[in-house]
Amino acid sequence: MTDNARSNTRQPSRWRYVARRLVFTLIALGVVCGGYIVFFRLVYRESSGVDVMIGASVLFGLPFALGAIVAFLTAPNGRVKDGHYTISTIGLTGISLVIGGLVLREGVICMVLLLPIWWFTALGGALTVKHWHRNFQERHPTSMSILALPFLLLVLDPYLPKSIHSFTVNRVITIDAPIEAVWPHLLEMPDIGPDEGRFTFAQSLMGIPRPSAAMVVGTGPGAVRQAHWGEDIYFEEHIDVWRTHDRLEWAFAFPDDSVSRYTDRHITVDGPNLYIDRGGYQLERLPDGRTKLTLFTQYRSNTPVNHYSAVWGEIFLGGIQMNVLDIVRDRSEALHSDGTGGSE
Repeated sequence: MTDNARSNTRQPSRWRYVARRLVFTLIALGVVCGGYIVFFRLVYRESSGVDVMIGASVLFGLPFALGAIVAFLTAPNGRVKDGHYTISTIGLTGISLVIGGLVLREGVICMVLLLPIWWFTALGGALTVKHWHRNFQERHPTSMSILALPFLLLVLDPYLPKSIHSFTVNRVITIDAPIEAVWPHLLEMPDIGPDEGRFTFAQSLMGIPRPSAAMVVGTGPGAVRQAHWGEDIYFEEHIDVWRTHDRLEWAFAFPDDSVSRYTDRHITVDGPNLYIDRGGYQLERLPDGRTKLTLFTQYRSNTPVNHYSAVWGEIFLGGIQMNVLDIVRDRSEALHSDGTGGSE
C-alpha cells in the first residue's frame, strides 16, 4: 500500500476521532451546566439567588470545572502543545457565556465582566488536569473530581466571608465659561439629544441608555434632582449639600427597578453586592475666568472580586460621568457665548 493510500485511510478515522471528542465535550459541558442550574434552583428555591450569581461558585468554581472537562476530553494524556489549552478555553468561555446569556437571560454587562475571570479560571482548570495527566500518564478518572467544585462552592457560598469596600469615581473637566454660566445646568438639563455628549464604552458599545433629562425640584437641602436615562430609566438624587456656585451633593435613591430592568437584571445598583451611595458636583473658579467642574460618585462593593469590579467601575461610571460633563460643558459654553449669563 502506498503512502498516499495509507494517509487516505487514516484521515477519516482521525476526523471521526475529533468529531467524537467534540460531541463528548459538548455533551459533558451541557450535563454539567444543566446539573448546576438544577442544583442551583434546588438550593435557592426560596430566594432569587442573585447574591450567589456574584459568588465564588459562579465566578471561579464553574469555569474551573468546565476548563477541566475540555482538557480531559480534548487533550488525551496532556500530550498537546500548550497553545491548545489557551485556544480551547477561549472558545469554551465564549460559547458558555453565550449559552448562559440565552438560557439564564444574562445581560451583556454580566457577560463582559465575567469573560476575563472565566477565561483565566478555565485555563487554570485545564492546566490542572494537564498536570494530573502527566503525573498519572493517562486520563485518570480522579481528574474529574474537579467537577464537584462548583457544586460544593454553591452550597458554601452564603457562608464564605466577604469584605465590603467603598470606592469613589471622579472625573474633571475645564469649561470655558464662568461659574455663573455653569451652575444653572447642574440644576436643569432638559431634552438631552442623542447626539450630545461623547462616545463611551458603557453607553455607546454596551447599550446602556444615555441621559435624556435632569431637573431639580425644590431649592436647597431637601430638593430632589430627578434623572432620566433614555425613555425608561428613572432615579432620584436627594440633595443634602447645596452651596450655590460652589457645591451640590446628593444621596442616590432608586424608587423602582428600572435601572437593572433596562441594563442587566443581575446588577442591582442598590442591592447587597453593589450599592451606589452618593454623588455630587464641585465647582472651582479658575484665575482666567474658566470653571473647573468635578463630578464624583461613591459606591460600595460586596463581592469576592471587589477591586476587579472597581476597574470596571472606572470604565463604566467614569465614561458615564465624562458624558454628563461634556454635556454640561457644551451647554455652558453655548450659554456664555450667547451672552445670556447665568442665574442663582
